[in-house]
Amino acid sequence: MTRTSLRLACAGFGALLLVLAAAYIRMAGPARLVVLPITLGLLMLVPAAFGERRDAIEEACLRFRNAAFACFGTAIALLTFVMSLRDRHSAVAQHAASLGAAVWLVAMLMTFCFAFYATKRRSALD
Repeated sequence: MTRTSLRLACAGFGALLLVLAAAYIRMAGPARLVVLPITLGLLMLVPAAFGERRDAIEEACLRFRNAAFACFGTAIALLTFVMSLRDRHSAVAQHAASLGAAVWLVAMLMTFCFAFYATKRRSALD
């Protein structure tokens, strides 16, 4: 088993654990039992973030930067849509504003991932 396939297997298993925990919470509500699969899922995602080649680091850095720009652009477009409505308290405006806030949060998380890979890229160049 190569190192890349091991990282992908860990990431897949971690994502599966997180999806199962989210499905259980959705069906039965929060419980202490869910803490274990969430913790194990997050720990399984850690190997996916480390041990990359230099060209893969560059690719990941650009990917997260482009994703953050796309998310920020979508959030600004949704904000513009909400601001252009006459009735900003309607259900459509509320849903669009909520979606815009969620996309903005995702963009912020992508920015942190970009910063992580940018520092890895910078340290690989030194």
